[in-house]
Amino acid sequence: METRTRGRTDGRRGFTLVELIAVIGIIALMSTLVLGGFSGILGAISSDSCENTFRRAVSRARQEACVTGKETFVWVTGVRSFVVVRAASTITDSKDGTFSPSWYRKEGEESSISVSDAFWIIDEDADLADAREQHRFDSNASDADLKSYVDSYEGVYVFDMDGAAWARVKYPPWYELSIDAWVFGIRKEFPSGTFKKDSAYGWSVMPEQHLPAGFVFDVTTDEEGNIPKSSIPRLPRVQFHADGTLGRNDDIPIIDEATQKKYVIKVDSKGMVSMKAR
Repeated sequence: METRTRGRTDGRRGFTLVELIAVIGIIALMSTLVLGGFSGILGAISSDSCENTFRRAVSRARQEACVTGKETFVWVTGVRSFVVVRAASTITDSKDGTFSPSWYRKEGEESSISVSDAFWIIDEDADLADAREQHRFDSNASDADLKSYVDSYEGVYVFDMDGAAWARVKYPPWYELSIDAWVFGIRKEFPSGTFKKDSAYGWSVMPEQHLPAGFVFDVTTDEEGNIPKSSIPRLPRVQFHADGTLGRNDDIPIIDEATQKKYVIKVDSKGMVSMKAR
């Protein structure tokens, strides 16, 4: 009787346990090398994105300075945020407390409204008629409508260029007929001694910018991760003079959160941006 044997009949044999373990080990090693290389590529792409983000802001700042003939900054404002700030004018006067504006609505018509709990900045020379911070009110609006509007206003930031500080605008700028000057009110949360007479001030000229995910500025923070007010004057910034030439030029320190690798963004005299490992 013919007897059949189990298993292969073509002379080939299967993998032994040792061979399988060796193959798995080789695959694991290759995967580690490939993933490590891929991670490195992603890291390089991210750092390039970080550099390009800051390069665009520096280019915009220099362009603003050349076109407007006014001093412009790229200013770090948070752990991940920065803004382009252009000088507006110089503060003619400033005062605390309540203000009674005569809101402009249409030629020859005024209405009085009392607004309070702000620090008022007065500027005789600024022309904010075309600025996005300036608002014209409907000629049919009632005093109550105007008061409701200014009470709910969520303003932009205004910067003290000399005192190295900023604050949120509480009341939108308006041209005050009674004193022939522009006026706006800011919230009181700013370092003392700033926004005073003869200080240069400015507005951000584009929305607040942010570093790519995973990168932060290497700046001093408190236990909650916020920048303390005492550190604001020391935050890094890049300045362009009114003719577009480079002025103050701080190195911008950055950390990759995933690897804790440290970088620094530098701006040369021609406004060229580079990011290098420290």
